[in-house]
Amino acid sequence: VIYRKPYPAVDLTTYNATLEKDWGAYGCGGQNDNGKMDAVAKRVPCRHVVAVRNWAELTAALEAGFPVTLASSQGFSSTLGPSGIAEASGTWMHQMVAVGVRYKANGSPDDLIAILNSWGPNWIGPQTNRYPDDLPAGAFWARRRVVEGMLGDAWAIGSVETGFKWRDIHHGDWLAVPISTLTRKK
Repeated sequence: VIYRKPYPAVDLTTYNATLEKDWGAYGCGGQNDNGKMDAVAKRVPCRHVVAVRNWAELTAALEAGFPVTLASSQGFSSTLGPSGIAEASGTWMHQMVAVGVRYKANGSPDDLIAILNSWGPNWIGPQTNRYPDDLPAGAFWARRRVVEGMLGDAWAIGSVETGFKWRDIHHGDWLAVPISTLTRKK
């Protein structure tokens, strides 16, 4: 794993199209890196990765807090519609990551997946349509039928250290009733 932060050889805090093309063509660190960034990546290897082939596997991973990489040729509009949805449009040969899920049964306009793109915060807009407000700028929601078509090369990253073990996830105020107040019916 290489994090988006400054390194001695390169600053990865902001998107850089030149680096993206160089690394895409020549691998981690680019053509003239001589393995420096490969050495950085080897310090934090992905220990547990599993293929994600359908909606149930995708949502199970996301609900457990595990991101899912999406490698596909599916493109999207650069305009955020209502509720932060970007409609399918065109072709992109691109790697993105799914990080959240919303369900129509819970009031969403459709079953949706939150997708982060590496192109920075300004490639899509208007930002006033971003939902919820804390969704990272540059991220968008995609419809289930579109995302299901992207699952041919999708991978859940379980951990860089501990694997797919249960972990508590803080959901802020997403739940109307605190779980601690719920009791099981006998």
